[in-house]
Amino acid sequence: MSFYPSDEQITVRTKSRRLFDQGYKLIGEIAKRIPELTMQKWRKWEGQTGFMDWWSDLFPEHSSLTVADLRALEYCASEALLTALANGEISAVGMVIKLKQLALAKETSGDSDAEDWYSNASEENWLPQIEA
Repeated sequence: MSFYPSDEQITVRTKSRRLFDQGYKLIGEIAKRIPELTMQKWRKWEGQTGFMDWWSDLFPEHSSLTVADLRALEYCASEALLTALANGEISAVGMVIKLKQLALAKETSGDSDAEDWYSNASEENWLPQIEA
């Protein structure tokens, strides 16, 4: 089943893209500037099967992260860590030591899923705590 937008949805999406390009990134900000768009109407539209896929065609920024995005983020994080190490930042050294300990712990514990991997994490610290 395909999504068929109404004329109003097409008009609002076009206006929204222009506003997005002017710096209004959130739907609430956009709705304040388009009289016919209310948050109630937006929530109704958002609940329609296929609407978000259709919307995202013009707003790829509103799409969810892809595997390629996650790989790119991982690369950027690794690059930033290496740069910090090269600059002698002590916090980067500590992070590398923690990552090495995590890798060794995972290696010795065998295969585990993400839930097991982060079971020692806290709300303040997403990396598991390693006892020295």
